[in-house]
Amino acid sequence: CDVQCNVSVSCTTGKLLVIGIAKNGTVDAASKVLTTSTGNVVSVNLVLQVDLVTNDYLEVYVGNTTDTTSVTVHTIQMKVI
Repeated sequence: CDVQCNVSVSCTTGKLLVIGIAKNGTVDAASKVLTTSTGNVVSVNLVLQVDLVTNDYLEVYVGNTTDTTSVTVHTIQMKVI
């Protein structure tokens, strides 16, 4: 399956954010994107090819690797083809 995902997030300026797609709770390294927050909403596109079988599930993980400052997720749009 081809997975396309757009995630819009915000956080205070200067935080290193990581965003990725997980299959069955494990983030696929090929989908990870690192971005530095600007204080404004940042939009990130993720693309992944993955094999799915019955009962598999996909999730989007978002994290702040700098400190414990919260990240706000504004929108997530995911398409699986």
